[in-house]
Amino acid sequence: MRKLFKFLARGSTTSSGSSSRRNSAAANPIPEDLHLSGPLTPHSSLSGPDVLLLDDGSTPALESLLRGRIRRAQIGSTEDLKAVLDVLFVLDDILPEKTQEKLAAYLSHDRSVYKMILLLTSDKEDADELEFVHSIREVHKYKYVISCFILYGPEHVRQKIASSAPLLDPILAFLASPSPKDTVILEFAARVLGCLLHENSTFTVSHMAAAQSGRFIPRVVQRIGSKAVAELLARLVSEHGFFNLEPLLFGPVNRFGVDLLHTSRLPDLLEARFVDAVETEVFAYETVCAAENCADTLAKVTLRAAMGEAAVAETGMGGARYNDYFAFALRALNTVRNPRGHGRMLDAAIAVGTPWAVGAAVGAVVTIMEEIERARATGSPAVRLVVRQVRTGALENVLAERFGGLVGLVRGCETPLKMDKFLVVKLLSLCFRMGSAETMKKLVGLGVHKVMMELFVRHENNALLQREVRLAIASALAKDFIDFHEAWINDCDLISFVLSAWLDFRGKPKPGYFQELMEIGLSIGNFIKRRQLILGKEDDQFIPIDKKDLFQKYSQGPLELFQRSRAQPLLFKPVGMPDMLGKKAEVFDEDEGEALYIMTRLTEKLLGDDDEFEDEGNAIVTEERAKKL
Repeated sequence: MRKLFKFLARGSTTSSGSSSRRNSAAANPIPEDLHLSGPLTPHSSLSGPDVLLLDDGSTPALESLLRGRIRRAQIGSTEDLKAVLDVLFVLDDILPEKTQEKLAAYLSHDRSVYKMILLLTSDKEDADELEFVHSIREVHKYKYVISCFILYGPEHVRQKIASSAPLLDPILAFLASPSPKDTVILEFAARVLGCLLHENSTFTVSHMAAAQSGRFIPRVVQRIGSKAVAELLARLVSEHGFFNLEPLLFGPVNRFGVDLLHTSRLPDLLEARFVDAVETEVFAYETVCAAENCADTLAKVTLRAAMGEAAVAETGMGGARYNDYFAFALRALNTVRNPRGHGRMLDAAIAVGTPWAVGAAVGAVVTIMEEIERARATGSPAVRLVVRQVRTGALENVLAERFGGLVGLVRGCETPLKMDKFLVVKLLSLCFRMGSAETMKKLVGLGVHKVMMELFVRHENNALLQREVRLAIASALAKDFIDFHEAWINDCDLISFVLSAWLDFRGKPKPGYFQELMEIGLSIGNFIKRRQLILGKEDDQFIPIDKKDLFQKYSQGPLELFQRSRAQPLLFKPVGMPDMLGKKAEVFDEDEGEALYIMTRLTEKLLGDDDEFEDEGNAIVTEERAKKL
């Protein structure tokens, strides 16, 4: 179906056909109550390929049936329009060019578009009561075809709807209606409105602001159980290209949409809707979706507002007066600056304790902090230039007040680790990595580092959790705060743990767990070297005396070897490319099983055989073994 309308859209870029058909189409009267903002522009014919391939299988008779129904259809007749949509719903045949022209001319007519909008926003099911349906799509078959035509069809149809109040108002009234609506119909209508927002944002947003006496956004938030509605709210700030691989590289900020969301107090609405969904005593799928979409939308709006505010400050666009108001509106939507909403969401989720509530509230904060951290490290130059203006101090203060409740959720949790618990661990790890000195002091004071090490040991098969703990350790040891060094190394007895775990796994390697242990050991080794350079002598403060010789052998043996293999991981060459000795290089496929085999082999090489180590298991790797690697 989408392929059909995409071909129609491509063909509509150039118009051809006889003038008699255009005059005949234009001569059809329109309803008296339909007053479009622009002139009538019925596109009566299209040029394109001789034939059109469709998706699903059907008989060739459907094409002739469609041609006959279009020929007999009267412009403005609802029943005739339904007859054409019925055929389109099941059609998968080859359409000649003339049939394409007639179909596009009929569906693109102003009154046909008006009738399609009314069908799209109707609560009535499209299937007959006695008709047997196989899927929910068949129940709303007309709405499905209409949404596909508007989303993927000719561009002039979207432009017509997005610049015409009589065509746009029924969609806005449907989404903002206080009465309950079918979730599937909400999805269709919200996606169409998002497409129109992209086509003509100024006209669309102005009608959103006037719809329902200024209550459009509050009423739409009540429908946020629909994913398309949630995405629509985020798109009012700015848009993210579908093929854009840069997570924080958004399009131009929509100042009309920002003003609408700011005057409607969107963060407060999302917070209230989340708390209401979490505290309800009726557990339903729609309740869970509403809570998750509220938290996810707040995170998306925050990231777009934060980047927009930083971009305005960086570029100085629009003049001083414009910047002051624009920055104020963006700042109000930026919960990194005003994180009270996140605090209330976390309080409600921790109080209830249900996994889906905790996962939604914590996941929103994790999304914000993780995207900012990633952009600072690996973003494009333009993104890094903007994201460096984003400050997370206020958000850290709100989180610090709730560290006790968050740690209580994960303390002593058994295997397997649920997703909500993992998100809590990830949030604590991000606070260690991105937090200020005050934030880290609160974490250490509550013993969060000890809890994270306990989880690391207990969940040795959870590679995601081990990575978060390892990153927290590496970040703490890289900072110039001696209290944090002592907390991780001395309180957790980190060096003894790494050495004993390394000796225990000799001969029975676990690739993922062992690699994280080696990464932790590498962070400790770099920290010890840096301390020796600063002090000008060996530092006896952190390495136990009875472990000094063993740690030195460990550092000079497997740890040094691991660091070299990490700097030059595998050195694979393309197929057929000879190495320096003229031999054909070994080539591995990018397959998960092959990668696991390689990791296992490397781990065996790093651990070595029993006869290559001293009796007490110290890591002495022979020079010949190192040359082989």
